[in-house]
Amino acid sequence: MSLQPRNILLGIPRVRAGNRFAEVVLSYKTPIRELRPKYSGKILEIIFESDADILAVNSISSKGKTHITLLLDLSKAKISTKELKEKLGKLGFLSEVSILEPKPLFFDVAHFPLTNGLERVCIISTAALAQMHEEMIRILGSGAFTILWYMGLGKGEILIKLIKELIPKTKLDKKELLMAFKQLYQAGGWGIIEYADVNIKRGSGRIRVHHSIAESVMKRYNQPICYYTKGHLAALLREVFGCETIRLQEVKCMAMGDEYCEFEFEC
Repeated sequence: MSLQPRNILLGIPRVRAGNRFAEVVLSYKTPIRELRPKYSGKILEIIFESDADILAVNSISSKGKTHITLLLDLSKAKISTKELKEKLGKLGFLSEVSILEPKPLFFDVAHFPLTNGLERVCIISTAALAQMHEEMIRILGSGAFTILWYMGLGKGEILIKLIKELIPKTKLDKKELLMAFKQLYQAGGWGIIEYADVNIKRGSGRIRVHHSIAESVMKRYNQPICYYTKGHLAALLREVFGCETIRLQEVKCMAMGDEYCEFEFEC
């Protein structure tokens, strides 16, 4: 399967003339499993009958309640937002029906703060992160590498903690933890991890990071600079292999023109 980009802003950056957009926020007490398809079906039936197009859907269940956000294109809809709200409001199981029409830009304005499930997050481009790296290196020289490594180590520890929060009652083995970190790393937009020649018993191998932050640097370097990413991986390897001291060296770097960033490690 080829990977596709995803717009995490849940919105349309430019509102086209003549188009009508709305953000619909619905809440209800999470029903027993047998009733969930019925509830969803009733909501969708009203929306489709109005000739609204669904652009995006976000559903979250927490503390016994379900919250659904739908971004709709109402350009061809037969009814107004007020009428749509009244129809949805007649569904007895809904405890909240809100319809927002953000202008002049159409973004999700019903949610704040953004979180990764453990901490508040904000959206920052890889170009901005790369620029921060480059400015630190320009101003501090090699001293920036130590700072970036410690910052990366702290972030890596947070990612490990998040994995444990997501699977609280399950102790992952070494292979499962490596895979969980790879999944979370990609989901967070940090890059795509590839484990190459990893020997679980010996605690050694190579890790490749495709599309790392270094992909976005503005200049070419004559040495590896991914100390922030190196800190992420150090936290992972410490957790997986249980060793405090790890030899971890970046041998390929996208900032040097390599196809990916590659790290050799030995516990």
